[in-house]
Amino acid sequence: MTLLKNSRLAGGRPRIALAGSNGSRLRGDYVLRLTDNQSVRLSTPVEKPVSEIEYLSGMSDHHSISMAGDIRRLSALGHLPDPRNRRGADDELLVAATQVRAIDAWGGAVICALVDDHLYRAGEGTACVWPPSEEPAVSRLHDLLGTLPPRASFPHDARTPPRDRSVVIPAQRVYDQDEADALALWVLATAFHTRPRLSRPEAKLLSTAAPALAGNGLQYASASTCGTVICATIEASEREVQLVAVDLGEEVARAADPEAELRGAIRIAQDGFGGLDNLLQRARQLGLSASVDIRSGTAQARWSGERWRFTGGRPFVAGWAVGLTVHR
Repeated sequence: MTLLKNSRLAGGRPRIALAGSNGSRLRGDYVLRLTDNQSVRLSTPVEKPVSEIEYLSGMSDHHSISMAGDIRRLSALGHLPDPRNRRGADDELLVAATQVRAIDAWGGAVICALVDDHLYRAGEGTACVWPPSEEPAVSRLHDLLGTLPPRASFPHDARTPPRDRSVVIPAQRVYDQDEADALALWVLATAFHTRPRLSRPEAKLLSTAAPALAGNGLQYASASTCGTVICATIEASEREVQLVAVDLGEEVARAADPEAELRGAIRIAQDGFGGLDNLLQRARQLGLSASVDIRSGTAQARWSGERWRFTGGRPFVAGWAVGLTVHR
């Protein structure tokens, strides 16, 4: 059982919150005793192995988000904070990912956005990410998140897993255009060291697309509470390369007609240098097969071939998320 160093004390006693392995919170007063066989005994009495009892928060004001199973592609977007249901800023955020079995660039970008959004709104608050309990998800999540921002951490007793070389760009907030442009140099410098290795055409496309998608977020989502988050991975099992950009800008998501607003945003992008159409044209020039998915509010747009397809009435997605996928 772990108490974070900034745990609050109430009446001279530490306050903690517990959850069982299914994520449900255990409520009430419990006496915890560590027995000789490394089990935690609760006064109810309920007994669980230590590995099945998860620390949720060392603070009385906390918010926990549980993730489990497959956190990949568009399904990951359901974990983005919905401003329509936003509660007051808690002191601490816990992202409980112990039951995650698979995660990709979409999932990594979403967790990074959750953490940065909380740290922005919570003032001096903190965030803790509990990693998955099994490989290969442990290594993948650690490398997806890279170096966490100040006031965010993994549990102090979490082990450092082996390097996952399929992460091309760890999920990170891009603060300005200089950082966006530096992503191009990062991709070109690290392409040779990825496993599976990025091809030269793939590296060229990502080095163009990453600054373009980051710059788009900086320009049009300056009010985003998580900034603009970029992440890129190689998904060997799916035979694809993913580049994802996420922000919590609300212009499209909160529009009266998100689909119409999304169509207008894409028309603007088509006219600009480095726009989505230019990136897709660049992919064709490099001999690559690529598609683009965009989700915002209840609207979705997808390019996979020669034209955009739009659909409305989709499950609500806070902010804006765009993914460029190279199909190998």
